[in-house]
Amino acid sequence: MSSPALSAARELTDISHLPASMNGSPFLYVSSLTAVMCGTVLGLYVMLWMARELIRDRKHAGFKSVLFNFRLMMGLAGTAAFFACLPEVLYLQMYGDPQVSLETQGLITTFKRMMDSTRIFFIMGWVSLLAMTYPYICLALIEREDNGVITHIQVADYPGIERLVKPGVIFIILGVIAMAFAWAKVYGA
Repeated sequence: MSSPALSAARELTDISHLPASMNGSPFLYVSSLTAVMCGTVLGLYVMLWMARELIRDRKHAGFKSVLFNFRLMMGLAGTAAFFACLPEVLYLQMYGDPQVSLETQGLITTFKRMMDSTRIFFIMGWVSLLAMTYPYICLALIEREDNGVITHIQVADYPGIERLVKPGVIFIILGVIAMAFAWAKVYGA
């Protein structure tokens, strides 16, 4: 007996090595795979970074702390990105691969849909925290002078481009990996 996901995987694989949404375009496949791979890696990076900061600062920044809530909000946003992109990465990488059984392909497709429905809780979490803490974040970043003039706190000098090197290198590496996958799918078959 065959499940609907298994039947769909079998029929779609017979049509093309690329998912139907790619319209046979290797460029669209590479750009999509690069985007979701970056979303997965950077989402995981933010999730772990904020978790580390929350644990490290737990004695000083309690639940009512704006900083605690900001970090929790960013951690939830990273988690939502990770859960949104990881199943898509698995799907795009395994799609049409003869070494991946149709049962596994059907399982990954079902996993994709399950993550589509469960990540809403992470999204609702970070949006709720944003709605609750936004006025306090604004108050913390605005200075009111004695004469009633309001000034926004300015950054004297941003740390610079070196803070963007790590995410940039990750993007380039994942783009090369995505190109290798596309090459193998389109020309290796």
